[in-house]
Amino acid sequence: MARRGRHFLTIGATRPGRMSQKGDLASGGAIPRRSVALGAMSLRGRTIEQTATLPDGRHVTVHVGVPDDPYIPRGQLETVDLELHSGGGVLAAINTVLDPDQESEALELAREIARGLESGGLQPTASSIEPLADTLR
Repeated sequence: MARRGRHFLTIGATRPGRMSQKGDLASGGAIPRRSVALGAMSLRGRTIEQTATLPDGRHVTVHVGVPDDPYIPRGQLETVDLELHSGGGVLAAINTVLDPDQESEALELAREIARGLESGGLQPTASSIEPLADTLR
């Protein structure tokens, strides 16, 4: 969905009348999503997403962003995580070395992982993607 020079935020509803910045799953089903154009923001305000089709035909979404934490205000979080989602579940979740203001680097990381997953060079596991997430950009 990303277009050159524009940023997009994927929003999914978690409950009727309430919106979430991560496409959460509620009641075991996928939540309808929509994308809206944004100006420059940090990873605290949006999640980078790239979709990959694995050689076996499964679809995996790569998410890079600041995770939700019920105990720490979002503005104080410095952790950027990387998650692989498929079929309504999380296949892998790891922390990265990225800072929340490194949006272009997060997009680069998500694209690199999506390409690796599609080529079969990476597996949809934490141990396979961790070396890329631990690389300074």
